[in-house]
Amino acid sequence: MAESAIHRSMALRIEGLCEARLVQIAFYARSGSGSAGHLPIPAGLTADGCFTFSPAPGRVMLYSPVSSGWSGTADAVPPHFGCVTELSHSRSAYVVSGSGAERFLASLFAIDFSTASFPIGKGIATVHHEAPVYLIRAAADAFHCLVARSFGRDFETVMRNVAKGWDDARAADLQPR
Repeated sequence: MAESAIHRSMALRIEGLCEARLVQIAFYARSGSGSAGHLPIPAGLTADGCFTFSPAPGRVMLYSPVSSGWSGTADAVPPHFGCVTELSHSRSAYVVSGSGAERFLASLFAIDFSTASFPIGKGIATVHHEAPVYLIRAAADAFHCLVARSFGRDFETVMRNVAKGWDDARAADLQPR
């Protein structure tokens, strides 16, 4: 997994991923029922370290932190059942990890990051200042953030600035009074 460091401290690490892969499967509604029917891919963490999540009815996102993940996906979905769209080049991927990851992300998103509400393997669709973002909880203290590439550089700058301010505030809290 190729990474580029954005921020590193004792409690927080932010890395940009260079080889992440994102695939969307849009399922066609069953004729006459009007619903997407049963989705054949379960949501959550899969055995090979890839993730699946459903950001909307009838859609499943397949995410891999490495470019080789989910090979053969297009062949696995019959054309009459759904459409597979490669989205890897339309998203910038970041990993936020460390003991301060939940608190850091809570300063960017109005989401309950507790493990009860956001368990390991869960992915959600949200926004940050109108930029669409997918968040995936990869571990108790690690999250993958996928942001539309056109907002990627700005989102990276925001994360860097918030992290610096967060570290400065944490350092001030640790100073003797």
